[in-house]
Amino acid sequence: MLLVAHPASYRTASFIGAGERLGVRTVVASNSRLGLSPTGRPGVEIDFSDPQIAVERIRQFHARDPISAVLGIEDVSLEIAASVAQALSLKSNKPQAIQDARLKHHCRKILATAGLLSPTYRVLEPEEMMSSEWVGECGFPCVVKPVSLSGSRGVIRADNANGLSAAIVRVRGMLERENPNLDRSILIEKFIEGHEYAVEGVLRSGKFQCLAIFDKPDPLDGPYFEETIYLTPPDIRNDLKADIVNTIATACRAIGLTHGTIHAECRVNS
Repeated sequence: MLLVAHPASYRTASFIGAGERLGVRTVVASNSRLGLSPTGRPGVEIDFSDPQIAVERIRQFHARDPISAVLGIEDVSLEIAASVAQALSLKSNKPQAIQDARLKHHCRKILATAGLLSPTYRVLEPEEMMSSEWVGECGFPCVVKPVSLSGSRGVIRADNANGLSAAIVRVRGMLERENPNLDRSILIEKFIEGHEYAVEGVLRSGKFQCLAIFDKPDPLDGPYFEETIYLTPPDIRNDLKADIVNTIATACRAIGLTHGTIHAECRVNS
């Protein structure tokens, strides 16, 4: 199994250990020799900023040492992993589906088109950020989100125009310090009140199986949305559990995801 991993990932060693316990030999592909070190074995050094060359290098490795599965273990590696799997005719999600799931503005448009409940939103392109014409389009309170970052990074609530301007300045600074190849657009969406739940599941040939629903008991009203406590099983009605699972399954189908693990979050209100 090929693990496509960022060199700073803290997850790589855990995946390697899990593979060893299952008798699965793992090889790491990373954009630094540092990222290859957890295996103590030869890996594949690739450039995340040039996916075509990365896929070709892995294809050459595959010709010498056949790969039977590919797994991206960080957000930044998912699209490359999907492209590699597609090139090697291995089971995986399509690269476009991965991109649509990762980029928040793509996902928002797809879910709204599919008829799923979604907040009012507005995509702010880099060249628009110095203007004020768009301020208030989504109403207040609203939430600012960089479209290309994960893990709640840069997600900030704004209650008025001044707060919105300050949040955008802060997010722009974060994006400037990140990978220059990242999409620098910002998503502004209406803040949705409600109780938040997280869902872990797996897709097999397009069929979604829920593994767990987590209650997030701490109020997540902002201005920041750091991860805190997850509790499972949640103390909720069976019909609400079914609604949550069915909504996530519908979202996966709309995006085009068919294979692999899923982490999703949703809010429930009246």
